[in-house]
Amino acid sequence: MYLGGQARFADAECLLAPIFENEDDDCELVPNDPKQKSYQRNVATIIRALCLCQVNEHRQAVTLLAQQDCNEGQVFIALAQLLNGENFAAGTTLLNSGQVIPESLIPLGEQLSREINHG
Repeated sequence: MYLGGQARFADAECLLAPIFENEDDDCELVPNDPKQKSYQRNVATIIRALCLCQVNEHRQAVTLLAQQDCNEGQVFIALAQLLNGENFAAGTTLLNSGQVIPESLIPLGEQLSREINHG
């Protein structure tokens, strides 16, 4: 599982490289649409962070997501914290983010954490 995660992480890094490397040159992104470019960068960062979680680099993922300006990044920070077994920190992050998180998602997050940690 760990080596598979490493391979997926390396593949993701290769696929996302044009988005991260072309900060000033957006020719490979959607032309003339700043909102779409920003969205693509946010999604790429989230995917990169999830790959980091896959290879148990939770702290690095949280650091990466903390650099995002969007509130959605806070939700993913909480997810990374939850996956790392930091339930209280995840709850605090969600509370401070101002995002409305339905109570029904809490058991789902706990189940996901169990499956990833024991599966």
